[in-house]
Order: sequence, then structure tokens, then C-alpha cells
Amino acid sequence: MVAATSPTASTEKPKAKDKDSRVLSAKAPPGPRSSKARPGQAGRGAGTPQAQGRTLAQAQAAAANAARALDELKENCRVLKASSNAIAKETLMVRTRLRAMEPELQKREKVLRSMITSHQMGTGLGIEIVEKLREERNLLPIFNRKVQALKEELEDREADIKRLKQDKRFTKIIELQVEYVTWKHESRRLDALLRPDLVDGEDDAAVATVDCEVHRDQVEKLKAELAAQETRQARVQEDLVNIEDDHKHLKANCDEKEDVLNEEKDQTRELAMNFKDLLQKVKYAEQLQSEIDSMALMRRKHEQQLKAIADGERQSIQIATVKQMNPSYCLVSAAAMHGELPVSEAMQNRTLSMRRAAARSRDAQSSLFEQLRLHDKDCDGLLSHDELHSAIRAWEECPVEPAEAVSILIGLLDEETCQSSFSWLDMLASLERYDCSHVSNVSPTSTPSSPSSPSQKLQTAELHLLPPMWPLRAACLRLGVSREELEERLQSLTSANDAQTLFNSLGLSPTAAASWLETWRLLGTSRMLLQLPLNEAALQADAYPAWSARCIDAVQKHRKELEDSFKVWNADSMMSEMQFSMACSDVCGLYLSPDDIRDLALFAGGDPDSERASVDGRIVLSIGNKGA
Repeated sequence: MVAATSPTASTEKPKAKDKDSRVLSAKAPPGPRSSKARPGQAGRGAGTPQAQGRTLAQAQAAAANAARALDELKENCRVLKASSNAIAKETLMVRTRLRAMEPELQKREKVLRSMITSHQMGTGLGIEIVEKLREERNLLPIFNRKVQALKEELEDREADIKRLKQDKRFTKIIELQVEYVTWKHESRRLDALLRPDLVDGEDDAAVATVDCEVHRDQVEKLKAELAAQETRQARVQEDLVNIEDDHKHLKANCDEKEDVLNEEKDQTRELAMNFKDLLQKVKYAEQLQSEIDSMALMRRKHEQQLKAIADGERQSIQIATVKQMNPSYCLVSAAAMHGELPVSEAMQNRTLSMRRAAARSRDAQSSLFEQLRLHDKDCDGLLSHDELHSAIRAWEECPVEPAEAVSILIGLLDEETCQSSFSWLDMLASLERYDCSHVSNVSPTSTPSSPSSPSQKLQTAELHLLPPMWPLRAACLRLGVSREELEERLQSLTSANDAQTLFNSLGLSPTAAASWLETWRLLGTSRMLLQLPLNEAALQADAYPAWSARCIDAVQKHRKELEDSFKVWNADSMMSEMQFSMACSDVCGLYLSPDDIRDLALFAGGDPDSERASVDGRIVLSIGNKGA
């Protein structure tokens, strides 16, 4: 946009700037000074004429200062208004000049459009357009400079107006003006209420009268409310006095109860400390009692061991004495060892049942051997008919009637030796010799031919001896094979290949497997089952889980002690069976019996026939890991 400049506009701009600078440089009016006297001065000069005079003079000075400040504010307000009006006027003039230049701009745009049209149509420019272009070419830079100057001047004016409006004094003046107008109207209204004669017109007088009535009613209401509030205040004060008395009484009670509570807290704390000491003493007493119980258990165990040793020694001495007195006490006759068994065919099945029952119970306290030995009161190796009958009745696993069992045992003896007393060792030897060779349905390969000479009889008796039992028991313990399962596997053997496969599957060493295979070849399945003590070969089906649980529990509870005890003998935890039994008896004696410890040694690779370090303690410790 292009606008023509005038001298008046250029001269008005500096004047407006001078006014703005003068307004902005004006200082804020001083505030009214307080007419209150200081406390010290009021106390010293109150009541004297000089003091009253000074107070009046100070009041007058304060009023004069307030009036002067008000005048200064009015002057500042007037100057700011004049400056604002001048700036607004200049702004209006500039905008007017800008609007005046818009037609010129439109004319030039029209010329430009005609030139563009002529160029598009291919016609030349006319003389009139050329003349206008020449004129415009000379005026265009001047107009551009004027437009730029006007824009800058307009922006400066707007910035000055904005800055003046944002001045705190300007906003304060506006607020004072509004407040002044408000109080002026209020003053006129009050004058109209107080002096109705000065009110112009009947309407104003009526309005003033209504306002007076309204204010009078409001005053009456306020008085009534004041009286009600005073009455309520008096009542509240009385209640407050009562509440304060109650508060004092309750506070005294609270203090007393607090003292009592503090005493109870002290007593409770003391009781807690005493109870804690008592608990510690009880815990210590329980530990002592536990140690006492453990020591008592160990004492009973040692006493039982000593008693067993003493009984064994006494029995050994008794047997030795009997042997000296009766050399034939422990001797078995040749007829019982090598003679013919005079048992009828009708008694074969019952005799075979007694043979099996005696083989099953040979490791129990109530076995046939033990009962016969106990009833031999005079230790002469002979039993009367009544003693033999009592022994059979005491044998709990007897498969037949006691009288019939007595007849069978007596029938096994030679008729020349059957008198008033009978050798119970000859009975047991004859019963042990009785096997499947006396049954008609025995396989010929499992039983050798009947020997005819004494040397052949002795050789046959030696062949009936079984290999060591502990390798077979160790293999069954490692594989978890029960007594019933082992018996079932042995009964299913029909050939040497089956026997070899069975003994190899049990994990026996090659030497032990070969020994058991040779025994099967000599005795056969039925005869080997009769002579094999299955209770010594494997645990029963319900006894194996209990033994395993006891071992796992003992190892888990005393793992650290067992590990230290095993490393006492060797750093690799290898030890002999005797060393292992000593270590486990000391650490796990409360949880495991001697039989359990012996089976655990076999499980860990123990060799009872050797004193070398064959038990691996790491295998025992691994049981606890499997249980966890």
C-alpha cells in the first residue's frame, strides 16, 4: 500500500513521543501518611493541650498530603488520557491515509491486468499505458518508502498504546476512576436519603423514602438477630463453662487413667521380659531334655548291647561247659547226615511243608531251631517227647498239627536212636536233607542220582551248600526287588539260559552270577527254593519302602555330620563296612537299626567278607538328594 505523507503527521509523531516519555517518567504519587501516633508518644502526651494540638496538626497535614496525592493522580490521569487520545488520533489519521491509497493501488492493479491481457493477446501497449508506466516508475520507490515508513509508525504507535495500557499506574488510575464513580453515586444516594429537601423530583423522593423504610426494616431485623445472637451467646457461654468444668474433670480422670496405664505398661514390659527369659530357659531345658532323652536312648541301646554280649558270653560259657561235660552235644550222627530217610510216601507232602516252613523262618527268633534249643533245658542235645511237643507248639509257623509234626520229626530219625529222648540236631539235619528227591515229579536234571558210597554222600552234601547270600541281597536292595518278586522270578526258571539272564539282570558280579548259576544247575529250581532263605536274600514288599524312607530321612537330617564322618577315613568317602557301621551308628543310631545300617552298607557296595574300603559314602549321600 502507498500513502502520501504530510508535514503535520511528521510533526505530530515527535510530540506524541514526548508526551509518552513525560507520562512514563512521572513518579508514583506518595501514599497518604498514617495519622496514628506511635504507642510511646500517645502514652506520653495524651490528654495535654500540646498533644491535642500536635494531633490536630498531624491530621491536617495528612489530609493535605492525601489531597496533594489525589491531585497528582488526577494530573497523571489527565496526561495519560491526553497522550492516549493523541496516539489514537494519529492512528486514525494513518489508517485514513492507508484507506485513501487503496484506490491508487487498485488503479495500478488495473493497469497491470490490462498489460497482462495485452501480452497474452499479442497486442502492443497503448500510449496511455506507457505514459502511466513512466509516471509510476518514478513514483514507485517513493511510494514504497512511504508505505514502509507508515507501517513502522503504525506499529510503533500500537506498541506504545499497548505499553501504556499495561502500565501499573494506568491500570491503577482506571481502578480508582471506577471506584470514584461508584462512591460518587453512593454519596449522592446517601445524601438523598439524609436530606430529602435536596432531592429533585417526586420520583427521587419516593425512591429515597422507600430506601429509608427498607433500611429501617433491615436495621430492626439486624437488632432482633443481634438480640437473639446475644441470648445464644449467653447460653453458649454457660454451656462453655459447664463443658470446661466437665473437661477439667475428664482431663483429671484421663491423667489418672494414663498414669495407671503407664504403670500397667511398665508391668507388662517387665512381664514380657520375664516371659522371654522363661521361654529361653524352657528352650534350654527342652534342649537339655532332648539331649537327656538321646543319652537315655543311647544308654538303653548300650545296655541292650552289653546284655546281648553278656548273654552271648554266658551262653558260650554254658555251651562250652556242656561240651566239656557232654562231648556229643553239638555232634550230628552219621545216620542223620548220610542215612536213608525212613519217611512214608503218605507223609511226603507234609514233611516237605515243614521243610519249607523251617527254611523260611530260620532267621527269626521263633524259628524251629530256636524253639528246640530253648526247650533243651539241660543242654544235653536231647529232648523228651513232652519237650519236643512243647517246642512244636511254640513254633508259630508250623504248617501241621503239633502231634503230627512230632510224629514226622521222630519218623525222620533212625529206629535204633528212637528211645525215650531224641537228638534235636539229628531231627533238623534229617529235615534239612529232605528235599525234592523224595517227590516223584522232580526233574532228573535238577537232582543228582542217589549216592551209594559214603564219599559220594559227602560230596552231594557239599554241593548243596549255597553261595554267599550278601551279593544277592545287595543286588536286590539296589534294584528294589522284594522277597516276593525274587521268589516269583526264581520259580519261572526253566533253563540255564533263563537262570543266567536272571542273575545277570540283578546286577551280580560275574563271579557271584556264575556261583548262583552253578547252584541252580546242581539243585534245580524247586530244591534251590527250598534251601534258599528268601528273608536273607531280599526284603519283603512292605518292608523295602519303610527301610528306604528311614534311610532317606536319616541322611537328609544328618547329611553334614555323615559327610564329615565319611571323610575321616578317606577323602574320597571310601571305607570298610566296619568303619561305615561305626560312623552311621554314631550319627544315625536313633533313626536306623543295626540291620538297616548293614543293608545300607550293602546298598553302597559293602563287602562283609573283606576289610578293604568297599563302601562308597557318596552313594549314601546321594540317597538324600533323591529323596529331596
